[in-house]
Amino acid sequence: MKLSLVAFLGQAAAQYVPGQNPVNCGSSYFRPGAEWPLQSRLGGAQSGKTVRLCQNNYGKSHYYATLFNTDTNLPVYSAVKIRRNKYASTYPRPSSNWHYMCNGLCGSSTPSSSSSFYGNLASVGSSNFGNCDRYQPQDNDYLGNNAAIGIDRGHLIPNALMNQNEDASKATFTLTNVAPQYSAFNQQAWNQLECMVRKFMEEEINNQDVWIFVGTYGKVATMNGSDSSKNNVDIPEFYWHAFCYTGIGL
Repeated sequence: MKLSLVAFLGQAAAQYVPGQNPVNCGSSYFRPGAEWPLQSRLGGAQSGKTVRLCQNNYGKSHYYATLFNTDTNLPVYSAVKIRRNKYASTYPRPSSNWHYMCNGLCGSSTPSSSSSFYGNLASVGSSNFGNCDRYQPQDNDYLGNNAAIGIDRGHLIPNALMNQNEDASKATFTLTNVAPQYSAFNQQAWNQLECMVRKFMEEEINNQDVWIFVGTYGKVATMNGSDSSKNNVDIPEFYWHAFCYTGIGL
Protein backbone atom coordinates (compact mmCIF):
# COMPACT_ATOMS: atom_id res chain seq x y z
CA MET A 1 0.00 0.00 0.00
CA LYS A 2 1.33 3.41 -0.96
CA LEU A 3 -0.33 6.75 -0.43
CA SER A 4 0.66 10.25 -1.45
CA LEU A 5 -1.45 13.32 -0.81
CA VAL A 6 -0.81 16.95 -1.64
CA ALA A 7 -3.36 19.55 -0.57
CA PHE A 8 -3.34 23.29 -1.27
CA LEU A 9 -5.71 25.45 0.73
CA GLY A 10 -5.99 29.16 0.01
CA GLN A 11 -6.86 31.87 2.46
CA ALA A 12 -7.45 34.46 -0.14
CA ALA A 13 -1.04 26.68 -7.07
CA ALA A 14 2.13 26.28 -5.92
CA GLN A 15 4.77 24.12 -7.61
CA TYR A 16 7.26 21.69 -6.13
CA VAL A 17 10.79 22.60 -7.17
CA PRO A 18 13.66 20.21 -6.44
CA GLY A 19 16.58 21.62 -4.50
CA GLN A 20 19.43 20.32 -2.40
CA ASN A 21 19.57 18.37 0.82
CA PRO A 22 20.42 20.55 3.82
CA VAL A 23 23.26 19.61 6.11
CA ASN A 24 22.75 18.10 9.56
CA CYS A 25 19.10 17.09 9.85
CA GLY A 26 17.88 16.73 6.27
CA SER A 27 18.51 13.01 5.97
CA SER A 28 16.52 12.41 9.15
CA TYR A 29 13.23 13.66 7.74
CA PHE A 30 13.23 12.76 4.06
CA ARG A 31 13.51 9.57 2.08
CA PRO A 32 17.08 8.77 1.04
CA GLY A 33 17.86 10.66 -2.15
CA ALA A 34 14.92 13.03 -1.81
CA GLU A 35 15.64 16.73 -2.17
CA TRP A 36 14.33 19.80 -0.40
CA PRO A 37 12.60 22.39 -2.56
CA LEU A 38 14.72 25.51 -2.18
CA GLN A 39 12.81 28.70 -1.55
CA SER A 40 15.19 30.74 -3.67
CA ARG A 41 14.00 28.90 -6.79
CA LEU A 42 10.35 29.78 -6.25
CA GLY A 43 10.86 33.49 -6.88
CA GLY A 44 8.19 36.17 -6.76
CA ALA A 45 6.64 36.80 -3.36
CA GLN A 46 8.62 33.89 -1.93
CA SER A 47 12.04 35.30 -2.79
CA GLY A 48 14.35 36.19 0.07
CA LYS A 49 17.07 34.80 2.29
CA THR A 50 16.46 31.35 3.74
CA VAL A 51 18.16 29.35 6.45
CA ARG A 52 17.76 25.69 7.36
CA LEU A 53 16.71 24.94 10.93
CA CYS A 54 16.99 21.61 12.72
CA GLN A 55 14.29 22.17 15.31
CA ASN A 56 15.04 20.92 18.80
CA ASN A 57 14.68 21.91 22.41
CA TYR A 58 17.95 23.16 23.84
CA GLY A 59 20.36 20.29 24.40
CA LYS A 60 17.98 17.67 22.96
CA SER A 61 17.76 15.80 19.66
CA HIS A 62 16.15 17.55 16.70
CA TYR A 63 12.56 16.58 15.93
CA TYR A 64 11.75 18.20 12.58
CA ALA A 65 13.25 20.56 10.01
CA THR A 66 12.28 24.02 8.78
CA LEU A 67 13.33 26.10 5.79
CA PHE A 68 12.85 29.64 7.13
CA ASN A 69 12.79 32.97 5.28
CA THR A 70 14.46 35.67 7.38
CA ASP A 71 13.20 38.45 5.07
CA THR A 72 9.48 37.63 5.29
CA ASN A 73 9.67 36.15 8.82
CA LEU A 74 7.89 33.07 7.49
CA PRO A 75 8.71 29.39 7.31
CA VAL A 76 8.75 28.29 3.68
CA TYR A 77 7.96 24.84 4.99
CA SER A 78 8.53 22.51 7.91
CA ALA A 79 8.94 18.78 7.46
CA VAL A 80 9.03 15.67 9.58
CA LYS A 81 9.34 11.89 9.38
CA ILE A 82 7.04 10.52 12.06
CA ARG A 83 4.81 7.67 13.18
CA ARG A 84 1.72 7.71 15.43
CA ASN A 85 0.62 4.88 17.70
CA LYS A 86 -3.09 4.88 18.50
CA TYR A 87 -2.39 3.14 21.83
CA ALA A 88 0.23 5.62 23.02
CA SER A 89 -0.51 8.30 25.59
CA THR A 90 -0.34 11.96 24.65
CA TYR A 91 0.95 15.02 26.45
CA PRO A 92 -1.24 18.09 27.06
CA ARG A 93 -0.75 21.15 24.93
CA PRO A 94 1.71 23.53 26.64
CA SER A 95 -0.09 26.55 28.05
CA SER A 96 2.43 29.19 27.00
CA ASN A 97 5.57 28.40 25.07
CA TRP A 98 5.58 31.12 22.43
CA HIS A 99 8.62 32.72 24.04
CA TYR A 100 10.74 29.88 22.60
CA MET A 101 13.13 31.33 20.02
CA CYS A 102 15.87 29.90 17.83
CA ASN A 103 19.21 30.71 19.43
CA GLY A 104 20.91 30.13 16.10
CA LEU A 105 19.20 33.25 14.73
CA CYS A 106 20.02 35.47 17.70
CA GLY A 107 22.72 38.08 17.27
CA SER A 108 23.53 40.96 14.97
CA SER A 109 25.34 39.14 12.17
CA THR A 110 23.32 38.40 9.05
CA PRO A 111 22.89 34.64 8.58
CA SER A 112 24.22 33.25 5.33
CA SER A 113 21.66 31.93 2.86
CA SER A 114 23.44 28.57 3.07
CA SER A 115 23.36 28.53 6.87
CA SER A 116 22.06 25.51 8.71
CA PHE A 117 21.37 25.74 12.44
CA TYR A 118 20.34 23.49 15.22
CA GLY A 119 17.39 25.48 16.46
CA ASN A 120 18.32 25.12 20.13
CA LEU A 121 14.91 26.49 21.04
CA ALA A 122 15.13 28.10 24.43
CA SER A 123 13.10 30.40 26.60
CA VAL A 124 14.40 33.87 25.86
CA GLY A 125 13.68 36.57 28.44
CA SER A 126 12.25 39.88 27.26
CA SER A 127 15.53 41.63 28.07
CA ASN A 128 17.20 39.55 25.34
CA PHE A 129 14.54 39.95 22.66
CA GLY A 130 16.60 42.72 21.08
CA ASN A 131 19.29 40.16 20.29
CA CYS A 132 16.88 37.60 18.87
CA ASP A 133 14.09 39.34 16.96
CA ARG A 134 16.04 40.65 13.99
CA TYR A 135 15.83 37.46 11.94
CA GLN A 136 12.79 35.75 13.46
CA PRO A 137 9.39 36.79 14.85
CA GLN A 138 8.72 37.14 18.55
CA ASP A 139 5.48 36.69 20.45
CA ASN A 140 4.78 40.42 20.46
CA ASP A 141 4.57 40.42 16.66
CA TYR A 142 1.42 38.27 16.88
CA LEU A 143 -0.12 39.76 20.04
CA GLY A 144 -3.26 41.79 19.35
CA ASN A 145 -3.65 40.63 15.77
CA ASN A 146 -6.28 38.04 16.64
CA ALA A 147 -8.64 40.68 17.99
CA ALA A 148 -7.67 43.30 15.41
CA ILE A 149 -7.70 41.30 12.15
CA GLY A 150 -8.65 37.74 13.13
CA ILE A 151 -5.18 36.20 12.83
CA ASP A 152 -4.02 33.06 14.67
CA ARG A 153 -0.54 31.66 15.09
CA GLY A 154 -0.80 28.80 12.61
CA HIS A 155 1.47 25.81 13.23
CA LEU A 156 3.03 24.16 10.20
CA ILE A 157 4.10 21.01 12.06
CA PRO A 158 1.28 20.95 14.62
CA ASN A 159 1.57 20.22 18.30
CA ALA A 160 -1.19 17.61 18.02
CA LEU A 161 0.90 15.62 15.52
CA MET A 162 3.91 15.54 17.85
CA ASN A 163 2.19 15.18 21.23
CA GLN A 164 3.20 11.57 21.87
CA ASN A 165 6.66 12.94 22.74
CA GLU A 166 6.73 15.79 25.26
CA ASP A 167 9.93 17.43 24.01
CA ALA A 168 8.84 17.14 20.38
CA SER A 169 5.51 18.72 21.27
CA LYS A 170 7.23 21.68 22.93
CA ALA A 171 9.58 22.07 19.96
CA THR A 172 6.63 22.97 17.70
CA PHE A 173 6.04 26.13 19.74
CA THR A 174 8.53 28.32 17.96
CA LEU A 175 7.45 31.13 15.66
CA THR A 176 9.87 29.82 13.03
CA ASN A 177 7.32 26.97 12.68
CA VAL A 178 4.34 29.34 12.55
CA ALA A 179 2.70 31.60 9.98
CA PRO A 180 -0.29 33.96 10.24
CA GLN A 181 -3.57 32.12 9.59
CA TYR A 182 -7.00 33.68 9.54
CA SER A 183 -8.88 32.25 12.50
CA ALA A 184 -11.80 30.83 10.51
CA PHE A 185 -9.39 29.00 8.19
CA ASN A 186 -7.15 27.76 11.01
CA GLN A 187 -9.96 26.49 13.19
CA GLN A 188 -12.08 24.93 10.43
CA ALA A 189 -10.66 23.72 7.09
CA TRP A 190 -7.04 23.51 8.22
CA ASN A 191 -7.90 21.85 11.53
CA GLN A 192 -10.03 19.27 9.70
CA LEU A 193 -7.12 18.42 7.40
CA GLU A 194 -4.76 17.95 10.35
CA CYS A 195 -7.29 15.72 12.12
CA MET A 196 -7.76 13.64 8.96
CA VAL A 197 -4.00 13.06 8.71
CA ARG A 198 -3.68 11.95 12.35
CA LYS A 199 -6.70 9.66 12.06
CA PHE A 200 -5.25 7.97 8.98
CA MET A 201 -1.90 7.50 10.71
CA GLU A 202 -3.48 5.88 13.77
CA GLU A 203 -6.39 3.96 12.30
CA GLU A 204 -5.14 2.86 8.87
CA ILE A 205 -1.35 2.53 9.18
CA ASN A 206 -0.82 2.48 12.93
CA ASN A 207 2.81 2.93 14.01
CA GLN A 208 4.21 3.24 10.47
CA ASP A 209 6.53 5.97 9.21
CA VAL A 210 5.18 8.81 7.09
CA TRP A 211 6.83 11.91 5.65
CA ILE A 212 5.01 15.22 6.00
CA PHE A 213 5.78 18.63 4.47
CA VAL A 214 3.70 21.68 5.41
CA GLY A 215 4.41 25.05 3.85
CA THR A 216 3.33 28.52 2.82
CA TYR A 217 3.07 30.26 -0.54
CA GLY A 218 2.30 33.74 -1.78
CA LYS A 219 1.21 36.81 0.12
CA VAL A 220 -2.14 38.52 0.68
CA ALA A 221 -1.05 41.19 3.16
CA THR A 222 1.63 42.17 5.65
CA MET A 223 0.94 41.93 9.36
CA ASN A 224 2.08 44.90 11.49
CA GLY A 225 2.85 47.08 8.48
CA SER A 226 1.81 50.27 10.30
CA ASP A 227 3.29 49.38 13.69
CA SER A 228 6.96 50.28 13.92
CA SER A 229 7.31 48.53 17.28
CA LYS A 230 6.73 45.11 15.69
CA ASN A 231 8.34 43.05 12.95
CA ASN A 232 6.52 42.82 9.66
CA VAL A 233 5.30 39.29 8.93
CA ASP A 234 3.78 38.33 5.58
CA ILE A 235 0.33 36.72 5.61
CA PRO A 236 0.49 33.79 3.14
CA GLU A 237 -2.07 33.41 0.39
CA PHE A 238 -1.89 29.62 0.43
CA TYR A 239 -0.92 26.83 2.79
CA TRP A 240 0.05 23.46 1.38
CA HIS A 241 0.32 20.01 2.97
CA ALA A 242 2.14 17.04 1.44
CA PHE A 243 1.86 13.55 2.95
CA CYS A 244 3.70 10.42 1.83
CA TYR A 245 3.31 6.86 3.09
CA THR A 246 5.40 4.36 1.12
CA GLY A 247 3.97 1.13 2.47
CA ILE A 248 4.49 -1.17 5.41
CA GLY A 249 8.04 -2.40 5.71
CA LEU A 250 9.47 0.04 3.18
